[in-house]
Amino acid sequence: MTLDPAFDTNPVGTPHTVTATLTDSDGIAVAGVSVGFSVTGANTASGSGITNAGGQATFTYTGLNLGNDTIAACYDAASNGTCEAQASATKTWVIGPPATLTLLPPTAVNTVGAVHCVTATVKDLVGNLVPNTPVTFTVVGANMVNTTINTDANGQATLCYTGTALGMDAITAVAGSASGTATKLWVAPVVDHYKCYDADHEGSKVKNKKKTIVTLQDEFDIEKVSVDPDGMCNPVSKNLEGVVQPTAHLKSYNIADAKDDDFAKFKERTVTVQNQFGTDEVKVVKPQTLLVPSSKSEIPPAVKGADSGPPPPFVDHYKCYKAVHGKKLNLPVVLDDQFGHDASSSVYRAELLCNPVKKEHDGVVTPILPRVPGTLDHLVCYTLRSHKDGDDDHNGGDDHESDVASHNDGPDKHHGKLVNMHDQFGKAVLRVEDAETLSVPSKTLKVVIGGAGDDADDDHDGGNDHN
Repeated sequence: MTLDPAFDTNPVGTPHTVTATLTDSDGIAVAGVSVGFSVTGANTASGSGITNAGGQATFTYTGLNLGNDTIAACYDAASNGTCEAQASATKTWVIGPPATLTLLPPTAVNTVGAVHCVTATVKDLVGNLVPNTPVTFTVVGANMVNTTINTDANGQATLCYTGTALGMDAITAVAGSASGTATKLWVAPVVDHYKCYDADHEGSKVKNKKKTIVTLQDEFDIEKVSVDPDGMCNPVSKNLEGVVQPTAHLKSYNIADAKDDDFAKFKERTVTVQNQFGTDEVKVVKPQTLLVPSSKSEIPPAVKGADSGPPPPFVDHYKCYKAVHGKKLNLPVVLDDQFGHDASSSVYRAELLCNPVKKEHDGVVTPILPRVPGTLDHLVCYTLRSHKDGDDDHNGGDDHESDVASHNDGPDKHHGKLVNMHDQFGKAVLRVEDAETLSVPSKTLKVVIGGAGDDADDDHDGGNDHN
């Protein structure tokens, strides 16, 4: 008897067949008899086959374990456990080709600019890890990547890449016929605190200059407004908490209804907000300010009028509403921004509620940036006042609507800092004066249109707010 093949190597999970050929002492094929087969070693199996006219009987089995098997064939003519003819063969079972690929994590959310890693684990048909096999990774969507990485001894290949654009990525990993997918959402960085200043544009004013008109849409309404420069804001470290985007500033604009605005008029509402200072309920009475992402350079060392660089891409626009009836806080804060150290200010109470807003200007739409739901994506602007003196403006009254320092509208008004700024409306030189507010990252918990209170002059400007 002979058994073929005498030696062979197969990937686990695949069938292997051996053929026993039985002849008599004269070399003539013995047909119609039973040949028994047995497998020992890494795998075990047994069976039998009837020889055909050529004296051949076959036996097939599938090895599920790695290692070596010995296959024995026996012709027991008398069925007494003694082999009148026998033969053996050796089979080696090795790791098979990729059959499954698992890509983890299947979903993730990261801040833009961070590094995200996905790991592909490749296994063969029976679950053995497949080492040293190429895995091709493809990223399409907000970011684009295409590269091939070999699996390690543990059958794993890891792709790490930095998301430089906001939005969704689809990640695919392929190894042979196996593949896996994952998704990644890149969101905007957490919102910084901002210290906001009154500021004037430098240079001569142009009479009858055409007004800049924008369309703003936030969670409250949609309206078309004209914008007029008003001030600027620096990212600020509050109580040594640090700054996330030190080069991302805001430029503020007063807003007013455009003449051809045909959208519904704003309706007052009561809003519950939450931030580091706790929970507060304010009445929002009217739109007031647009905050626009801007770059900034100080003069000196920068040359007056020089371009301060492109506007920061990962900061929202904010539409700010006059807020009244907020709680009085009188909380001392330590503020450090690019203009210096301030340890003498307190936040008094909410003056503005700012919603992230979609802006359309000259046909260009700037959407609200994607963020993780429930994050502090709004701003509440609190009046700043000096905690050294309860009557900073020396008028004998409560200063809760006064800035840290009284505005100097006299001949020395323009003794502030000069800065270059660049936002989506263009470049400008500003003279920065008094600090006015601290803008604090917040979220809204509840909005009730109409709200509480019937004051005809909620913003205390002497006029009727309902027009």
